[in-house]
Amino acid sequence: WEGALKAEAELRTEILGFTGVAILGALLVSLLLSHGLSVPIREMVAATGKISAGDFAVQLPVRSRDDLGQLAQSFNEMATGLALKEKYHSILHTIADKDVAQQLLDGKIALGGELREATVMFCDIRGFTALTQNMNPTEVIALLNEHMTALTKIVTEHHGVVDKFIGDSIMALFGTPKSY
Repeated sequence: WEGALKAEAELRTEILGFTGVAILGALLVSLLLSHGLSVPIREMVAATGKISAGDFAVQLPVRSRDDLGQLAQSFNEMATGLALKEKYHSILHTIADKDVAQQLLDGKIALGGELREATVMFCDIRGFTALTQNMNPTEVIALLNEHMTALTKIVTEHHGVVDKFIGDSIMALFGTPKSY
């Protein structure tokens, strides 16, 4: 009996040892897997917060070709698309009349053009060169800002669109893109 009991104790010790090693190995594997899943998800949550705050330059690292990698790639493409859309939006609002820019973004203006009766107005400051040749640049800029601000206000009050500023001149359109 002694030999059998000793063999049983050794077998029990071996089984407990292998079980302990297997549990420890399983624990390590599960920690690695959970870390591999949680890190990309936490990064995506942080990146989503940046996107909602208006930071469209955020990019996620694509670490694998699995579903999480595809999700990160899709997120990066979305962020790039949003950044481009925001860039177009800000450029349109900078160089075009706000109503025109919004109509373009909404697809209400035909980009191919249309036949329409319109008026183009060019207006500049008479004797601008003689007036400003002895002024310092800060005064010239202040004069131009005051002049252009007043003219822009008048143009928009009469349903016109400021097309561009050229030195001391303003070019405005009436009757396009919307006729009144």
